Amino acid sequence: MKNFAIAKILPSAVIGLSICATLPLCADSGQTTSILSKISPSIVTVKVVLKEEAKAGGQSHEEETRAELHGVAVTADGLIMVSNTTFSAERLAELVGAPSDGDLGFKLIPTDFKVVFQDEEKEYPAYLAASDSTLGVAFIKVEDLAGKSVVPVDFSGTAAPSIGDELSEVSRLNKGYDYAPTLRTSHVSAEIDKPRKAWVLDGSAHEQGLPVLDAQGDTVGILTYVPSGVSASAAGGADMGAFMGMMGGSARAISFVVPNSALTPIILQAEAQAKNVAATRATTPPDPKLPAPIKKQ
Repeated sequence: MKNFAIAKILPSAVIGLSICATLPLCADSGQTTSILSKISPSIVTVKVVLKEEAKAGGQSHEEETRAELHGVAVTADGLIMVSNTTFSAERLAELVGAPSDGDLGFKLIPTDFKVVFQDEEKEYPAYLAASDSTLGVAFIKVEDLAGKSVVPVDFSGTAAPSIGDELSEVSRLNKGYDYAPTLRTSHVSAEIDKPRKAWVLDGSAHEQGLPVLDAQGDTVGILTYVPSGVSASAAGGADMGAFMGMMGGSARAISFVVPNSALTPIILQAEAQAKNVAATRATTPPDPKLPAPIKKQ
């Protein structure tokens, strides 16, 4: 019954987190306005249809839900990078410190993707092309851009922030607010080398899967969740505390920025894999149950 409860609560919780994370905050109008205008054309809205499958007490339950998250264009031909937290049961299990190995008792299966660029009315059909469990990101490929020009974000830079530096993240509001771009600023509060190189941001939860920029407008990496590799019980409940912070509890959520150097090889692999998936889809009916994991080198 516990797993069934998690299956019901978590997708809504992540959707709520995305909404909270996109609320605009006040910032200086000079350089921050420049950052907003520079990066906002690359930030898209992704609409996902999910099929939830849960088992409890020997009974199965299926339900269709809809989620909305934000992603960033990484290639000019419409490859979009997003956090996979909304539609990955394993990633959700990590967030609450639950074991992700074995049968979780529930599945989240994305069955449809639509991409909205800036404040357009048009929704572009897309498909799940690749995923990376290490960084917790997935790649959505727009099927047909119909001549639309896409501005990708460049993750090849080597900018590295120091503790105390101000960083910015750009997201969007929902359709009811014209998909208006929003800018959120934070400061680097810590730097870690284990379990991987990353910087920690202060403040409340941020929206995962989006690029982070320094005061000069250079991309330094993306926001994601970095699993410690330590169980919640062994860590004194730290992992659960982070999730409760996202939910508005007393614990403070931790937002990590993973550097560009970790992203560039993943993006290149995803770009190649998206072409392979497109070729397969041209001859075989698509199966949303089989997202393509990125092959580790």
